[in-house]
Amino acid sequence: MKLRRFDDYEIDRSGGQIHFFIKYRDKWSGGVPLNAGTNDNIEVFRAVGQPNRYYVYNENTRMPYAGVEAFDRQGFELYPVDSVLLQNDWELELYLGRRWEDRTALTNAKKIIDGTYTMNPRRRKSQNPRMSFSKVKIGGSFELNGSTWIKKSNRTAYIFGMPHRWFYFSKNDIVFTTRKEAKEYERSQPTRYLNPRKRKNGRQYDHSEYIEFLYDIP
Repeated sequence: MKLRRFDDYEIDRSGGQIHFFIKYRDKWSGGVPLNAGTNDNIEVFRAVGQPNRYYVYNENTRMPYAGVEAFDRQGFELYPVDSVLLQNDWELELYLGRRWEDRTALTNAKKIIDGTYTMNPRRRKSQNPRMSFSKVKIGGSFELNGSTWIKKSNRTAYIFGMPHRWFYFSKNDIVFTTRKEAKEYERSQPTRYLNPRKRKNGRQYDHSEYIEFLYDIP
């Protein structure tokens, strides 16, 4: 994938959460929140052949961490597509290699995007939309119970936008690369899928209960 820098954007760091805006046809889009810190270096890129897709790269070499968030433009609004955040030294070395902090933001962003099939449409087309949790790369995303999840480790994942709350998964739990496929599967097996007592494998988890619990928290 070939990336090019995009300059018609603004980053609002004034509030408690950073917001991202783009300029399209002399009009600014609505702001979308970023999973970035106030002291992060942030740059925006677009891929050749993807006029409506924006990749926001952020890094903090002192913490250290680095990540990419993908957004699609529809009209004058931006909608999140995917997100990868590398927070551990071994994750950074796995995706970016050693001395990643000495490389350009463009190089690091391309490495993350190319290494995560859910962000790369050319690789995503060849993937089975249904797979086990163990097949998802750490830092990659998947769909389940109407939410986008980010895999944190070999056994845990968190809901997109809520990295401070994560949950355990079985390595054989079925997850999906598209929300459409997840909904179709859940509709076809409503009783066995949503009721853990009726599952053949009693060790699987019902993450829909966790989601309901999270949204009840004040």
